[in-house]
Amino acid sequence: MPTHARTFLVAIVALFALRAETCAERAEPRGEGAAAGATAEQMADHFDEGLAIRDALIEGDLDAARRRARSLVERKPEALPAQAAGYVAEFRAAAQAVWEAPDRGTLARAVGRLAASCGACHRGSNVHVEFEPPAPPPADPGVAGHMWRHLWAADRLWEGLVGPSDEAWTRGTAALADAALRPEVLSPDIPVYPRIEALAHRVHALAEEGSTAGDTRARIDVYAGLLATCARCHGLLAE
Repeated sequence: MPTHARTFLVAIVALFALRAETCAERAEPRGEGAAAGATAEQMADHFDEGLAIRDALIEGDLDAARRRARSLVERKPEALPAQAAGYVAEFRAAAQAVWEAPDRGTLARAVGRLAASCGACHRGSNVHVEFEPPAPPPADPGVAGHMWRHLWAADRLWEGLVGPSDEAWTRGTAALADAALRPEVLSPDIPVYPRIEALAHRVHALAEEGSTAGDTRARIDVYAGLLATCARCHGLLAE
């Protein structure tokens, strides 16, 4: 693997590790109708598992995403409140779609569905989910800086679907637009440079689309596009 690509991928792995250690997100259900005890723990587990599936996709490891989704599908259904049954069925159906996804794009959309199913359950069950996101990473023209801001933006968009939260979604699209990947941080001599440049433009276009996406279906489309683009870019650099 060329040095520039190795540096890029090492930066991605390091960023996921750093977030796990210092910025681990936790969704806390609060408000009227909020679940407690074992149910709250199950919700938190769904959040963590969903995020792990998404991260595997971002890293370009589709098989790891499928394995995690399969474990969700094969897990014994949880004892949740009756009003949540339909939402849990959609969550499991989305996980099944991730497991069976034949390609990157289909898998990415299934991950978006997975997040949105959580949001639908929270809204339908009158559960208010609060997030305490870390501060945005400082502007940095280097590879690690760009990846860190992209990951921060992807996390906020995830919260926007899971919450659901318009505020989190807006934060994510704004950060993504501000942090449009500049492929010149890599060597223009590499064979995949033209395709990386095209993907960079795609990320910026998705940020613009996301800023006007007002309904869940449109937001799933934007988020799926972003995840698939990230995975494609990282896959190219690993070639």
